[in-house]
Amino acid sequence: MSQPSSPSLAVVPPEEYQQFADALREFRPHSYQVSGGPVPHSYQVSGGPVPHSYQVEAMLRSHLKYDYLGILRASLYAPARAVDRHHLAIISPSGSTNERCMFTIYWNDNHLSDDAVYQLLKYLPVDSWHQPIMIRQMPSHLRPKMDAILLKLSEGDLHLFAPIPVHVYSLDPEDTPPVPELPDGYYYGSLNGNHGTEILSRWPEAPTETFECFKKYLDTLPSAAVFRKMDLTNASESHEWNKKHDDELVSYTVYKPGTDIARSTGPTANRKSLRRRQAEQALGPVLATVSVGGSPVRQHRPE
Repeated sequence: MSQPSSPSLAVVPPEEYQQFADALREFRPHSYQVSGGPVPHSYQVSGGPVPHSYQVEAMLRSHLKYDYLGILRASLYAPARAVDRHHLAIISPSGSTNERCMFTIYWNDNHLSDDAVYQLLKYLPVDSWHQPIMIRQMPSHLRPKMDAILLKLSEGDLHLFAPIPVHVYSLDPEDTPPVPELPDGYYYGSLNGNHGTEILSRWPEAPTETFECFKKYLDTLPSAAVFRKMDLTNASESHEWNKKHDDELVSYTVYKPGTDIARSTGPTANRKSLRRRQAEQALGPVLATVSVGGSPVRQHRPE
């Protein structure tokens, strides 16, 4: 295990993002192994195991296609030593709000010792390790190690708590299900910044983003949505949303690396018509076709 004698964390310049992402992919055979056991079954679908470095790689490849880190005004940090360069990666911030300290982290614990990671994290530019910190994405098997490191960095003030597990699945393109037809009166479309207010008002992680940055996500990142054609001659359907957008947004998904932005809108489940439920469920196969820099990937938060 590597134990840097003079640890240092460096900002990786954007022109090296492609090479860095490729290097993370090369390390996948080593990333498959979880300390003390095999890869959990939930990480394996037709496309094979998803590596623990997936989140960072996805963010970098999203930047290469959509300037994702530019929109977020984020930086990639990695060890300065060449031998450790691709064995730890931090993207900070991982949300656009200034009200929270947030970052995404991955490291290869077969290569870097816990103390080496602790020493490197001391170089991460945070205002204080005594303030509340959100680690937005991190491989779950690293949580006990990160908890101990965070406790040490904060001199006993901080513990990790309230983790939200996310299962990540890969899918071979040939196994992508066909996109279903929609019932009469519904159609597929995409989102843009004009939908920001409605979507942000429903998204549970809204406090992590500014409105302006969120609008840029909707204008830039891949998305899919189902709309219902509205008859505005019917006064009961002329609510504020329809006045602004003509047709009703039924369900939607946005590809934002590391975070689900997907939701159905409108009546509660027991009041929905069969056609509406069919329209909402149609986005499942559509979601599977959204891909950034590789095989389609689906994230799922278990209930």
